[in-house]
Amino acid sequence: MKKKAVPFLLVLLLLSAPAGPAAASPADVLMDMLRNAAAAHLHRVADAAEPPKVVNRVADPEAYPDFDFSEDADLLEIWFPAVRDQDAAVFLYQGQVWMLDCGDERAQDEIVPLLRFLNITQVDRLINTHPHHDHINGLYAVDAAAPVRELMICFPGDATRHMTAAMEYCKGNGIAISTFSDESVLGMGDGLVSFLAWMKTDENESLNDRSAQFMVTYGDCSILFMADLEWAGQNQLLAALPAEDLKADLLRYPHHGKSRMLDQLFAEIDPALTIITNTSRILEIRSSTKFLDDKHAAAAYTHYPYSVLRVRTDGRHWICDRVPFETPAAQEDGEEPVPSGETGSAEDE
Repeated sequence: MKKKAVPFLLVLLLLSAPAGPAAASPADVLMDMLRNAAAAHLHRVADAAEPPKVVNRVADPEAYPDFDFSEDADLLEIWFPAVRDQDAAVFLYQGQVWMLDCGDERAQDEIVPLLRFLNITQVDRLINTHPHHDHINGLYAVDAAAPVRELMICFPGDATRHMTAAMEYCKGNGIAISTFSDESVLGMGDGLVSFLAWMKTDENESLNDRSAQFMVTYGDCSILFMADLEWAGQNQLLAALPAEDLKADLLRYPHHGKSRMLDQLFAEIDPALTIITNTSRILEIRSSTKFLDDKHAAAAYTHYPYSVLRVRTDGRHWICDRVPFETPAAQEDGEEPVPSGETGSAEDE
Protein backbone atom coordinates (compact mmCIF):
# COMPACT_ATOMS: atom_id res chain seq x y z
CA MET A 1 0.00 0.00 0.00
CA LYS A 2 1.28 3.47 -0.88
CA LYS A 3 1.00 6.25 1.68
CA LYS A 4 -1.09 9.19 0.51
CA ALA A 5 0.09 12.79 0.79
CA VAL A 6 -1.98 15.00 3.09
CA PRO A 7 -3.03 18.27 1.40
CA PHE A 8 -1.25 21.16 3.11
CA LEU A 9 -4.45 23.24 3.22
CA LEU A 10 -6.20 20.57 5.26
CA VAL A 11 -3.42 20.58 7.84
CA LEU A 12 -3.65 24.38 8.09
CA LEU A 13 -7.38 24.11 8.60
CA LEU A 14 -6.91 21.70 11.47
CA LEU A 15 -4.33 23.96 13.07
CA SER A 16 -6.52 27.06 12.68
CA ALA A 17 -9.23 25.96 15.09
CA PRO A 18 -10.36 28.87 17.31
CA ALA A 19 -9.33 28.75 20.97
CA GLY A 20 -12.69 29.93 22.30
CA PRO A 21 -16.30 28.93 21.62
CA ALA A 22 -17.17 28.85 17.93
CA ALA A 23 -19.27 31.71 16.53
CA ALA A 24 -22.40 30.98 14.59
CA SER A 25 -21.47 33.00 11.51
CA PRO A 26 -21.64 31.30 8.08
CA ALA A 27 -17.86 31.63 7.75
CA ASP A 28 -17.31 29.79 11.05
CA VAL A 29 -19.77 27.06 10.06
CA LEU A 30 -17.88 26.60 6.80
CA MET A 31 -14.58 26.44 8.65
CA ASP A 32 -15.99 23.76 10.99
CA MET A 33 -17.11 21.72 8.00
CA LEU A 34 -13.70 22.00 6.38
CA ARG A 35 -11.92 21.04 9.61
CA ASN A 36 -14.14 17.97 10.00
CA ALA A 37 -13.41 16.95 6.42
CA ALA A 38 -9.68 17.41 7.04
CA ALA A 39 -9.82 15.27 10.18
CA ALA A 40 -11.70 12.52 8.35
CA HIS A 41 -9.13 12.60 5.54
CA LEU A 42 -6.23 12.27 7.98
CA HIS A 43 -7.98 9.34 9.64
CA ARG A 44 -8.39 7.58 6.29
CA VAL A 45 -4.72 8.16 5.47
CA ALA A 46 -3.65 6.67 8.80
CA ASP A 47 -5.84 3.61 8.22
CA ALA A 48 -4.35 3.12 4.76
CA ALA A 49 -0.75 3.31 5.99
CA GLU A 50 1.54 0.40 5.14
CA PRO A 51 1.60 -2.02 8.10
CA PRO A 52 4.91 -2.98 9.66
CA LYS A 53 6.70 -6.02 8.31
CA VAL A 54 5.62 -8.02 11.35
CA VAL A 55 1.99 -7.52 12.37
CA ASN A 56 1.93 -8.75 15.96
CA ARG A 57 -1.62 -9.75 16.84
CA VAL A 58 -0.32 -11.89 19.70
CA ALA A 59 0.35 -8.71 21.66
CA ASP A 60 -2.59 -6.79 20.16
CA PRO A 61 -5.34 -8.86 18.50
CA GLU A 62 -6.72 -5.65 16.95
CA ALA A 63 -3.45 -4.56 15.31
CA TYR A 64 -4.06 -3.34 11.75
CA PRO A 65 -7.54 -4.86 11.60
CA ASP A 66 -8.02 -3.97 7.93
CA PHE A 67 -4.80 -5.68 6.85
CA ASP A 68 -4.86 -9.26 5.59
CA PHE A 69 -3.25 -11.34 2.90
CA SER A 70 -4.92 -11.47 -0.49
CA GLU A 71 -7.08 -14.53 -1.11
CA ASP A 72 -4.75 -15.82 -3.83
CA ALA A 73 -1.54 -15.30 -1.83
CA ASP A 74 0.83 -18.29 -1.63
CA LEU A 75 1.31 -18.39 2.14
CA LEU A 76 3.88 -20.10 4.31
CA GLU A 77 2.18 -21.04 7.57
CA ILE A 78 4.10 -22.09 10.67
CA TRP A 79 2.13 -23.56 13.55
CA PHE A 80 3.65 -24.06 16.99
CA PRO A 81 2.01 -26.87 18.99
CA ALA A 82 1.26 -26.14 22.64
CA VAL A 83 4.52 -27.73 23.74
CA ARG A 84 6.36 -27.09 26.96
CA ASP A 85 10.07 -27.72 27.41
CA GLN A 86 10.34 -29.53 24.07
CA ASP A 87 10.45 -28.49 20.42
CA ALA A 88 8.17 -28.89 17.42
CA ALA A 89 6.98 -26.69 14.57
CA VAL A 90 4.66 -27.52 11.65
CA PHE A 91 5.19 -25.86 8.24
CA LEU A 92 2.50 -25.71 5.55
CA TYR A 93 3.31 -24.51 2.03
CA GLN A 94 1.86 -25.42 -1.36
CA GLY A 95 0.25 -28.56 -0.02
CA GLN A 96 3.42 -29.87 1.64
CA VAL A 97 3.76 -30.53 5.36
CA TRP A 98 7.15 -30.35 7.06
CA MET A 99 8.05 -30.52 10.72
CA LEU A 100 11.11 -29.22 12.52
CA ASP A 101 11.57 -31.56 15.49
CA CYS A 102 8.68 -33.50 17.00
CA GLY A 103 8.89 -33.20 20.78
CA ASP A 104 9.04 -36.10 23.22
CA GLU A 105 6.67 -38.64 24.74
CA ARG A 106 4.15 -35.85 25.44
CA ALA A 107 3.58 -35.43 21.69
CA GLN A 108 0.39 -37.50 21.94
CA ASP A 109 -1.17 -34.77 24.08
CA GLU A 110 0.66 -31.65 22.86
CA ILE A 111 1.38 -32.18 19.14
CA VAL A 112 -1.04 -34.79 17.77
CA PRO A 113 -4.12 -32.68 18.64
CA LEU A 114 -2.79 -29.87 16.42
CA LEU A 115 -2.14 -32.26 13.51
CA ARG A 116 -5.75 -33.40 13.77
CA PHE A 117 -7.01 -29.82 14.06
CA LEU A 118 -5.18 -28.97 10.81
CA ASN A 119 -6.46 -32.14 9.10
CA ILE A 120 -2.89 -33.27 8.47
CA THR A 121 -2.80 -36.90 7.35
CA GLN A 122 0.84 -37.09 6.27
CA VAL A 123 4.12 -35.41 7.18
CA ASP A 124 6.26 -35.18 4.07
CA ARG A 125 9.49 -34.36 5.87
CA LEU A 126 10.50 -34.36 9.53
CA ILE A 127 13.80 -32.59 10.25
CA ASN A 128 15.64 -33.40 13.48
CA THR A 129 18.00 -30.74 14.85
CA HIS A 130 19.75 -33.06 17.34
CA PRO A 131 19.13 -36.47 18.91
CA HIS A 132 17.82 -35.54 22.36
CA HIS A 133 14.58 -37.07 23.61
CA ASP A 134 12.66 -33.77 23.57
CA HIS A 135 13.29 -33.38 19.83
CA ILE A 136 12.97 -36.97 18.52
CA ASN A 137 10.87 -39.15 20.86
CA GLY A 138 7.62 -37.71 19.56
CA LEU A 139 8.27 -39.50 16.25
CA TYR A 140 6.15 -42.51 17.21
CA ALA A 141 3.02 -40.56 18.15
CA VAL A 142 3.35 -38.23 15.16
CA ASP A 143 3.82 -41.13 12.73
CA ALA A 144 0.80 -42.94 14.16
CA ALA A 145 -1.36 -39.83 13.64
CA ALA A 146 0.09 -38.64 10.31
CA PRO A 147 2.55 -41.08 8.69
CA VAL A 148 6.02 -39.59 8.22
CA ARG A 149 7.53 -40.09 4.75
CA GLU A 150 11.09 -38.92 5.45
CA LEU A 151 13.25 -38.24 8.51
CA MET A 152 16.26 -35.97 8.02
CA ILE A 153 19.09 -36.17 10.56
CA CYS A 154 22.44 -34.42 11.03
CA PHE A 155 24.03 -36.70 13.65
CA PRO A 156 25.10 -40.34 13.41
CA GLY A 157 22.25 -42.82 13.73
CA ASP A 158 23.72 -44.15 16.97
CA ALA A 159 24.53 -40.76 18.55
CA THR A 160 22.14 -41.42 21.46
CA ARG A 161 19.88 -44.26 22.50
CA HIS A 162 16.93 -42.16 21.38
CA MET A 163 18.36 -41.78 17.90
CA THR A 164 19.19 -45.47 17.72
CA ALA A 165 15.60 -46.36 18.60
CA ALA A 166 14.29 -43.87 16.03
CA MET A 167 16.48 -45.36 13.29
CA GLU A 168 15.21 -48.86 14.04
CA TYR A 169 11.62 -47.60 14.01
CA CYS A 170 12.07 -45.86 10.65
CA LYS A 171 13.58 -48.94 9.05
CA GLY A 172 10.74 -51.10 10.36
CA ASN A 173 8.02 -48.70 9.25
CA GLY A 174 9.17 -47.64 5.80
CA ILE A 175 10.28 -44.11 6.72
CA ALA A 176 13.09 -42.89 4.45
CA ILE A 177 16.19 -41.60 6.25
CA SER A 178 18.34 -38.84 4.76
CA THR A 179 20.99 -36.47 6.09
CA PHE A 180 21.88 -32.80 6.02
CA SER A 181 24.88 -30.83 7.24
CA ASP A 182 26.21 -27.31 7.75
CA GLU A 183 25.13 -24.96 4.92
CA SER A 184 22.63 -27.49 3.49
CA VAL A 185 19.74 -25.73 1.78
CA LEU A 186 16.37 -27.47 1.74
CA GLY A 187 13.70 -26.11 -0.59
CA MET A 188 10.03 -26.54 0.25
CA GLY A 189 7.37 -26.65 -2.46
CA ASP A 190 8.54 -24.64 -5.46
CA GLY A 191 11.78 -23.89 -3.61
CA LEU A 192 10.92 -20.28 -2.75
CA VAL A 193 10.71 -21.33 0.90
CA SER A 194 14.28 -22.10 1.90
CA PHE A 195 15.67 -23.83 5.01
CA LEU A 196 19.37 -22.98 5.44
CA ALA A 197 21.12 -25.18 8.04
CA TRP A 198 23.92 -23.90 10.26
CA MET A 199 26.14 -26.16 12.34
CA LYS A 200 29.11 -24.00 13.26
CA THR A 201 30.12 -25.50 16.61
CA ASP A 202 33.23 -27.57 17.31
CA GLU A 203 32.79 -31.33 17.65
CA ASN A 204 34.01 -31.31 21.27
CA GLU A 205 31.03 -29.24 22.47
CA SER A 206 27.78 -30.63 23.87
CA LEU A 207 24.97 -32.01 21.71
CA ASN A 208 22.91 -28.91 22.49
CA ASP A 209 25.68 -26.63 21.27
CA ARG A 210 26.05 -28.72 18.11
CA SER A 211 22.32 -28.71 17.36
CA ALA A 212 21.37 -27.43 13.91
CA GLN A 213 19.98 -23.93 13.49
CA PHE A 214 17.74 -23.11 10.55
CA MET A 215 17.22 -19.77 8.87
CA VAL A 216 13.89 -20.15 7.10
CA THR A 217 13.24 -17.54 4.43
CA TYR A 218 10.40 -16.74 2.04
CA GLY A 219 10.76 -13.66 -0.10
CA ASP A 220 11.84 -10.81 2.17
CA CYS A 221 10.69 -12.58 5.34
CA SER A 222 12.78 -14.72 7.69
CA ILE A 223 12.61 -16.66 10.94
CA LEU A 224 15.58 -18.17 12.78
CA PHE A 225 15.15 -21.45 14.66
CA MET A 226 17.95 -21.87 17.20
CA ALA A 227 17.27 -25.40 18.48
CA ASP A 228 19.05 -25.81 21.86
CA LEU A 229 22.12 -23.68 21.17
CA GLU A 230 23.77 -22.54 24.40
CA TRP A 231 26.50 -19.96 25.02
CA ALA A 232 29.43 -21.91 23.56
CA GLY A 233 27.53 -22.53 20.37
CA GLN A 234 26.18 -18.99 20.27
CA ASN A 235 29.69 -17.57 20.50
CA GLN A 236 30.89 -19.77 17.65
CA LEU A 237 27.86 -18.85 15.53
CA LEU A 238 28.67 -15.18 16.05
CA ALA A 239 32.29 -15.76 15.05
CA ALA A 240 31.34 -17.73 11.93
CA LEU A 241 28.71 -15.46 10.36
CA PRO A 242 28.50 -11.76 9.49
CA ALA A 243 25.84 -9.73 11.26
CA GLU A 244 23.75 -9.29 8.12
CA ASP A 245 23.36 -13.06 7.77
CA LEU A 246 21.95 -13.36 11.30
CA LYS A 247 19.23 -10.71 10.95
CA ALA A 248 15.75 -12.27 11.15
CA ASP A 249 12.22 -10.94 11.54
CA LEU A 250 11.24 -13.67 14.02
CA LEU A 251 13.30 -15.77 16.43
CA ARG A 252 12.57 -19.14 17.94
CA TYR A 253 14.50 -18.69 21.19
CA PRO A 254 17.10 -21.37 22.01
CA HIS A 255 16.65 -24.25 24.46
CA HIS A 256 13.06 -23.55 25.51
CA GLY A 257 14.08 -20.28 27.17
CA LYS A 258 16.17 -21.93 29.88
CA SER A 259 18.85 -19.22 29.96
CA ARG A 260 19.79 -15.78 28.71
CA MET A 261 21.05 -15.38 25.18
CA LEU A 262 24.27 -13.59 24.35
CA ASP A 263 23.47 -9.90 24.11
CA GLN A 264 25.43 -9.41 20.90
CA LEU A 265 23.76 -12.33 19.15
CA PHE A 266 20.27 -11.16 20.09
CA ALA A 267 21.12 -7.64 18.95
CA GLU A 268 22.33 -8.88 15.57
CA ILE A 269 19.23 -11.02 15.04
CA ASP A 270 17.07 -8.08 16.15
CA PRO A 271 13.72 -9.93 16.00
CA ALA A 272 10.35 -8.20 16.03
CA LEU A 273 8.90 -11.21 17.87
CA THR A 274 10.60 -13.95 19.91
CA ILE A 275 8.93 -17.34 20.29
CA ILE A 276 9.66 -19.54 23.31
CA THR A 277 8.64 -23.22 23.30
CA ASN A 278 7.53 -23.19 26.90
CA THR A 279 5.06 -21.61 29.28
CA SER A 280 5.72 -18.24 30.91
CA ARG A 281 4.62 -19.71 34.24
CA ILE A 282 7.70 -21.77 34.95
CA LEU A 283 10.55 -20.99 37.34
CA GLU A 284 13.17 -22.40 35.02
CA ILE A 285 12.84 -19.67 32.40
CA ARG A 286 12.83 -16.60 34.62
CA SER A 287 16.28 -15.56 33.37
CA SER A 288 15.17 -15.51 29.73
CA THR A 289 11.90 -13.78 30.58
CA LYS A 290 13.83 -11.04 32.40
CA PHE A 291 16.31 -10.88 29.51
CA LEU A 292 13.50 -10.17 27.05
CA ASP A 293 11.71 -7.80 29.42
CA ASP A 294 14.89 -5.78 29.93
CA LYS A 295 15.19 -5.39 26.18
CA HIS A 296 11.47 -4.54 25.79
CA ALA A 297 11.33 -7.41 23.30
CA ALA A 298 7.96 -8.83 22.25
CA ALA A 299 7.62 -12.52 23.18
CA ALA A 300 5.11 -15.31 22.59
CA TYR A 301 4.97 -18.63 24.44
CA THR A 302 3.78 -21.83 22.82
CA HIS A 303 2.24 -23.51 25.89
CA TYR A 304 -0.78 -21.26 26.27
CA PRO A 305 -4.37 -22.06 27.27
CA TYR A 306 -7.18 -22.19 24.72
CA SER A 307 -5.18 -21.15 21.67
CA VAL A 308 -2.32 -22.16 19.39
CA LEU A 309 0.42 -19.89 18.08
CA ARG A 310 0.50 -19.32 14.31
CA VAL A 311 2.73 -17.18 12.09
CA ARG A 312 2.03 -16.64 8.38
CA THR A 313 3.83 -14.82 5.60
CA ASP A 314 3.34 -14.02 1.93
CA GLY A 315 7.03 -13.16 1.58
CA ARG A 316 6.44 -9.46 2.30
CA HIS A 317 4.73 -9.35 5.70
CA TRP A 318 4.16 -11.58 8.70
CA ILE A 319 0.92 -11.90 10.61
CA CYS A 320 1.49 -13.48 14.02
CA ASP A 321 -1.57 -14.48 16.03
CA ARG A 322 -3.23 -17.05 18.24
CA VAL A 323 -5.96 -19.30 16.90
CA PRO A 324 -8.63 -20.55 19.33
CA PHE A 325 -7.76 -24.15 20.08
CA GLU A 326 -8.14 -26.31 23.17
CA THR A 327 -5.16 -28.51 23.87
CA PRO A 328 -5.89 -30.47 27.07
CA ALA A 329 -2.24 -30.38 28.13
CA ALA A 330 -2.11 -26.57 27.98
CA GLN A 331 -5.27 -26.25 30.07
CA GLU A 332 -3.64 -28.04 33.00
CA ASP A 333 -1.39 -25.12 33.93
CA GLY A 334 -2.39 -23.04 36.93
CA GLU A 335 -1.48 -19.42 37.47
CA GLU A 336 1.44 -20.24 39.78
CA PRO A 337 4.88 -21.37 38.52
CA VAL A 338 4.94 -25.09 37.92
CA PRO A 339 7.72 -27.68 37.73
CA SER A 340 9.42 -28.01 34.36
CA GLY A 341 8.05 -31.49 33.74
CA GLU A 342 11.35 -32.55 32.17
CA THR A 343 11.69 -36.24 31.47
CA GLY A 344 14.64 -38.40 30.55
CA SER A 345 18.18 -38.77 31.88
CA ALA A 346 21.21 -36.48 31.95
CA GLU A 347 22.03 -37.70 28.44
CA ASP A 348 18.86 -36.01 27.24
CA GLU A 349 19.69 -32.47 28.30
